[in-house]
Amino acid sequence: MRSMLERERDFTPVTASIVDRHVLARGSQDKVVENITRKDKEEEPDLILLTPTCTSSILQEDLQNFVERASLNCHSDVILADVNHYRVNELQAADRTLEQIVRFYLEKDKQKILTQKKTVKPSANIIGIFTLGFHNQHDCRELKRLLTDLGIQINEVIPEGGSVNDLKNLPKAWFNLVPYREIGLMTAIYLEKNFNMPYVSTTPMGIVRV
Repeated sequence: MRSMLERERDFTPVTASIVDRHVLARGSQDKVVENITRKDKEEEPDLILLTPTCTSSILQEDLQNFVERASLNCHSDVILADVNHYRVNELQAADRTLEQIVRFYLEKDKQKILTQKKTVKPSANIIGIFTLGFHNQHDCRELKRLLTDLGIQINEVIPEGGSVNDLKNLPKAWFNLVPYREIGLMTAIYLEKNFNMPYVSTTPMGIVRV
């Protein structure tokens, strides 16, 4: 879908671990761990995200154990997307997963990050921009223009166009802007609670809200 919408080839690779009768009999740990370590060598990514499925829930597999075991042989960071897909929809899962990723990288060097200084000029992070979001790219361009006109610099835009290595720069901004209620609010609340960063969650739509 991304290649069709954006005419890009730089999209996130996805690998599925197929469950057959043999896996059902003995569990999928060996197969999942093998896939993670293989992709770590082939793709050399910064982050590998393991997501649960209905099958793993039915088998009641300990995916966190899978992650810990795979991490021993991987150069990449490996995280479990700890979401219950029977209880949340895809937007809630995306919101929770984004917050988990941000929390993981900021907690790694929290003491060092807490000593960072804010940017000299007013700046903002835009949180919740996705490639496949409805008109997200157009909205992002408009938000950048609006903030620039107000004399506010753009610090980071996540997750679209961002890198996990840049997440440590999030606390440098003066505040966070969350244009959509579906994705980004949990991340903004985490940053407010742990790094004393205020956030604006009002969608800038119409004269009054702008």
